Amino acid sequence: ESLGGHVPSGLIRERCDRLRELDSIKRERFYKDFTGKKAEVLVESARDRATGWLRGRARNYIPVVFGGKDGFMGRLAEVVLTGFTAGGMTGTIREAAPATELAGRA
Repeated sequence: ESLGGHVPSGLIRERCDRLRELDSIKRERFYKDFTGKKAEVLVESARDRATGWLRGRARNYIPVVFGGKDGFMGRLAEVVLTGFTAGGMTGTIREAAPATELAGRA
């Protein structure tokens, strides 16, 4: 069943812009709460395209990018969350180096 009527495209755009702005504000507040805290991050097997840094996700699903060696890929790493970007957070790895390489890697 239709509600009838038509929402003008300008109003749709305005509402979408307001929602995107609210999302950005809420996300920034959320990330700020974690700045300076340690997080266990599952490091992905590919580097971040924009920065060339390692990338992964914290246990609370926050995307994190940080400098480090490829040996961390596919592993859990302890990272201090240092700042935030539009797409997630930046961090500094707390481990000096991965303990061992994953099986099958050369």
